Amino acid sequence: MKRITRIALASILSALIVLSFASCQTSDAAAEAAEIVVAEPAPAPAEEVPPAPAEEPAAETPAPVVAAEPVPATVPVYMEIGYLGYTLGIECYDSYAIVSYPASVVTVGDVESFLADESVKYGAAASGIVYSFPAEGELRLDYPAGVTAAERRALAAAFTTDVIDTVNEIFSVSGEPVTVTHTYQGYSLTLEISQGSAVVTYPDFVTAAEAEGFFTAINLEYGDTLGGVYYTIDGPGVAVFTYPESVGFAEVNAFSALFVTALIEYIA
Repeated sequence: MKRITRIALASILSALIVLSFASCQTSDAAAEAAEIVVAEPAPAPAEEVPPAPAEEPAAETPAPVVAAEPVPATVPVYMEIGYLGYTLGIECYDSYAIVSYPASVVTVGDVESFLADESVKYGAAASGIVYSFPAEGELRLDYPAGVTAAERRALAAAFTTDVIDTVNEIFSVSGEPVTVTHTYQGYSLTLEISQGSAVVTYPDFVTAAEAEGFFTAINLEYGDTLGGVYYTIDGPGVAVFTYPESVGFAEVNAFSALFVTALIEYIA
């Protein structure tokens, strides 16, 4: 609250006294007083309407980011050969294969000598295949475009058969059991190949009926070449094949390549 000063208070009192005195006068001048005109109230100043804020242009909605679908990678077939305590691995892709071998006992010179013999043996069939050694104990084979998956597996089977024959010559042995494992999409099929029989181990969630259905399809496809071959289901995930003892590892290994090719097509 503001305080009224003495000077202001005196001025107010003086004005009141003058007004009181004037209102009590009875002279003619007072009677003829001009009509009082009530002044029109001055229009209130128009309220200033603040200008509307300028409309900002609507932000453009960014286009949704669509993740690019990954290009499916080639699913390799991994083949592993176990013989006399040593392991040879072959990983087959569309245009090349990686072969891993025990560098502790096999030199680069040994591999090159073996490949030279293979080139002479297979001639045109091996034409266009280029090899290199990307790492110790590793051989890379690049083959021409147009080679089918079945041809690649047949080539791998022939290659491993020749490796076994070479090892047999070096160690003067024959007929020793060979373990061949094929792995595809995380599942494995293993053949323990001996003279006259092979034990096949596969994922045990495959029922006996499913296995028999596949074996029947194989028989229809390759029946002419399977004379004297019999099988039994010996338990979950185990089948035993018997065949004449005259059938060697080369024939069984070659058939295993057809077997695996047919199996991949069967489950695809």
